[in-house]
Amino acid sequence: DERVWLNPPYSQPLVANFADAITAKYAAGEVTQACVLVNNATETNWFQTMLGGACRVCFITGRIKFIDPLGKPSGAPLQGQAILYFGKNGKRFTKEFSRFGIVLYK
Repeated sequence: DERVWLNPPYSQPLVANFADAITAKYAAGEVTQACVLVNNATETNWFQTMLGGACRVCFITGRIKFIDPLGKPSGAPLQGQAILYFGKNGKRFTKEFSRFGIVLYK
């Protein structure tokens, strides 16, 4: 059972490369479940690619506050985030993640 939590680099072309890779690996059965934290850049090709392969997406309310290795705040992204879920446990994802924002599914 190959499960992945992914917070890829947000810069181009790295985020697009990671989006293509996780989508392809899930489709090929190399990954059975994945949660991917990215900017909610819905207008981009890489986001649309992942959205096409995911069964759920949670649009986080507000912005995620990141911390450094010592647990101190290290800033927040300039835009909102989304967590895309690839897998067969969509109902459980919705139950767990709906407390963080709106969950949409196809």
